[in-house]
Amino acid sequence: MNLDAVVDELHQIVAEKTPKGTSPQLILERLRASFPPLPPREVSNKEAKAILLKRGGLSRNRLEKADGGALAAEEVADLIGYSRQGVDHLRKTNRLVAWRRGNGKWHYPIWQFEDGHIRPGIQECLEHLSENPWGRMIFFLNPRESLGGKRPLDLLLKGRIEDAVRVARRHQTHGG
Repeated sequence: MNLDAVVDELHQIVAEKTPKGTSPQLILERLRASFPPLPPREVSNKEAKAILLKRGGLSRNRLEKADGGALAAEEVADLIGYSRQGVDHLRKTNRLVAWRRGNGKWHYPIWQFEDGHIRPGIQECLEHLSENPWGRMIFFLNPRESLGGKRPLDLLLKGRIEDAVRVARRHQTHGG
């Protein structure tokens, strides 16, 4: 069995065994914490830089695929009944989360939409967050101890908009 097969199998197990209301990320964090730390080893500066770049790419890839992946601007326009230019305007006025790929095209996480509209609470949270697209993704998708291992997105999924906005306000105040 190769590494990819092990990862796929672990994804299945986590998806099947995760208790309702618990994020898979929290389970994986606890699993990782349960292993003893690896012994330190000497690495060159060049090797250290390569490791960091790979970790950053993996983290970015995880964020891009989280909770349904992403849509292109044209797909968002069809979904919410706007023109592509209207979607660009929403992005430029900080009312949608989006990131740009190397090809220059914008991608919009699907989790910010619900029933053909922008999910309630997204825009309100964005008012309190920096304009950094990856910082925004991290805010919505990372579990927080202060939320009992839940994510701000989980609050929005449950309609707890004011709670999510309060977390966004606190996140920005503390250097998020």
